[in-house]
Amino acid sequence: NSKGKKRSWNSPLRVLDLACGKGGDLGKWMIHPRKVENYVGVDVARGSLIDAAIRARQMSKRGLRRCTFTLADLGVDVPGRKRSANAMRMQQLQTWNLQDETSVDQKSDPVFIGREGGGIDETDKFDVVSIQFAIHYMMSTRKRARRFFHTVSSLLEIGGNLIATTIDA
Repeated sequence: NSKGKKRSWNSPLRVLDLACGKGGDLGKWMIHPRKVENYVGVDVARGSLIDAAIRARQMSKRGLRRCTFTLADLGVDVPGRKRSANAMRMQQLQTWNLQDETSVDQKSDPVFIGREGGGIDETDKFDVVSIQFAIHYMMSTRKRARRFFHTVSSLLEIGGNLIATTIDA
């Protein structure tokens, strides 16, 4: 949370990895020169997120401290924000957090629990929003595309970067 203060260009990164799958890009973010302050991965496939959480556990030995994985369909769900202006609270989404795990927890499969906002606070912003080879899934209808871009715009820090790679028909 930047609380209105401009972040330094060399501050550790806050990364939102959309359609993160099994967390394959987490290792790439970990070697970034700016390091990672907060990594949040979102995907629609629970099995992939379980694999991603196991990967994050291994990355914690290399310095990953704050990591969250959230189960959501980005064409419908809104992590970290209210779905509409008249919504009373943020949506409950199935979430796993590295920082909440104990050494006992790490001996079994990651457990996803319902959390308001999917583990993203209402004040959280991200320096980078990344979606690799999946943005086309958000474009199947105008409504899904609008929901997706609204979510991204509300979570991306001013001056932040949306990084998207897509297929070429």
